[in-house]
Amino acid sequence: MPVVFDDNGSATPAITITPNDVAPFHVTVSNLLNQYTLGGAAIVGTCGLTKSGTAGLTLNGTNTYSGMTSVNAGTLTVNGVLSNTSIFLANGATFIENETGMLSGSEMRFTSYGTATLAGSNTYDGATTVGINGTGAASFCT
Repeated sequence: MPVVFDDNGSATPAITITPNDVAPFHVTVSNLLNQYTLGGAAIVGTCGLTKSGTAGLTLNGTNTYSGMTSVNAGTLTVNGVLSNTSIFLANGATFIENETGMLSGSEMRFTSYGTATLAGSNTYDGATTVGINGTGAASFCT
């Protein structure tokens, strides 16, 4: 079953996944107003995550799902772990990985047409593609 977060629900308090990990068919966050934070246990399995709408989404926890993470608009902030997913960042979208974040996995790829900040301890093996066709910006922190 897909899980959808939009402006019809409440984003306060932060959403805590508990007590066990969840493995939905797909996670869609389409938010223009509500800022969502997902934490606690993790999103796992073969699902993917799609973020659209101008408001933000923050992921905490150790998320190990293997489907695509697509950020079509707004900001996706990672304070936890994203492992095994590939990330696509559209033009105009923002991806922020804080120092507490980590991207990992042997099949992970990161493609950014938007604005990306990678400040965590990253151990993924795939390609990082930034600023294709003259668009996008990136910050790599050490």
